[in-house]
Amino acid sequence: MEKSRGGIHARFVVALVEAAGRAGYSAHSLYAQIGMNEETAREADHHVGLDAYLELWATVMRALRRPSFPLSYAEGFRFEVFGVAGYAALTASDGWEAARRLVRFQRLTTDVGRIELEERGNLAVFRWFRDRPLTLGHRVANEALMAECAELVRRFAGGGVCPLEVTFRHTAPSEVAGHARFFGVAPTFSAPEDTLTYPRAIFMRPMPMAHGDFLAFFTREAEHRLEKLGEPTLVARVEHAVLAALPSGAPAMRAIAAQLDMSDRQLRRELQSAGVRFRGLVERLRRRRAAQLLSETKSSVDQTAFVLGFSDVSAFSRAFKRWYAVPPTAYRANHSRPSDPG
Repeated sequence: MEKSRGGIHARFVVALVEAAGRAGYSAHSLYAQIGMNEETAREADHHVGLDAYLELWATVMRALRRPSFPLSYAEGFRFEVFGVAGYAALTASDGWEAARRLVRFQRLTTDVGRIELEERGNLAVFRWFRDRPLTLGHRVANEALMAECAELVRRFAGGGVCPLEVTFRHTAPSEVAGHARFFGVAPTFSAPEDTLTYPRAIFMRPMPMAHGDFLAFFTREAEHRLEKLGEPTLVARVEHAVLAALPSGAPAMRAIAAQLDMSDRQLRRELQSAGVRFRGLVERLRRRRAAQLLSETKSSVDQTAFVLGFSDVSAFSRAFKRWYAVPPTAYRANHSRPSDPG
């Protein structure tokens, strides 16, 4: 068992054990296999190493001899298993925002694989990456993860919604009829990638539990937890992109959103959830950066205006005086630090 961050969150072990129990397998023996019990597995900060997690899957599959078990595991899967990330998704305004939140906060549940969501014309494609040998445990764990995604899509889009295409990198199991029944389409095995493809339109449907205040709360909490793991928050990523773009002029939200693989509408919502407005963020960055640059003797007023994307020095001077109540030349004279002699 790993108590520190890494591997798979123990909530997914609990979900596996419960599914195995419903199928007639002893839950206690699975917990014992990784040196845990149900109480510790349900604790918020417990993670299980990937090798141990995949071996749990292999153990269950060898005992049950049921190729469709990963799909049974996913049936009835709940957003809540993802913890705070799941609650952020549940309270999102629509399915696209919900899916993007699960993708954004996935590191809170695992750091040994990643899922991406790509908007490709009128299609939405989930793509799963985990670069490990396709052992029995890994194959069925991958199937279970993609089945989880399909089940969660049904939760907001309707039980009859099926993917247009399902692909898996591994070879087909001995029996695949259960896979076709679960997904509503026969998967393609031995494919280059693990993917689920849907019509983009189904993600526009509103989430049943959409709630702006709860969404903002859970988003802030998830961002805070990511920050503690060393992951830059969304606001930090936006600030970095804005600073890099400033020499070309004040960037538009659409351009920054594209850099972050988001729509401008989605970025606006994400920032609002964090209590930030894009224009205010740009203004704050310009103000802070202006003071920093003018405190360095090598940065002239002209250079500072250019770096911050102002059309001319007079426009920068007016903005600076509004920020600090003094012209930039006066501020520079009073705050500049001597250059390093070396």
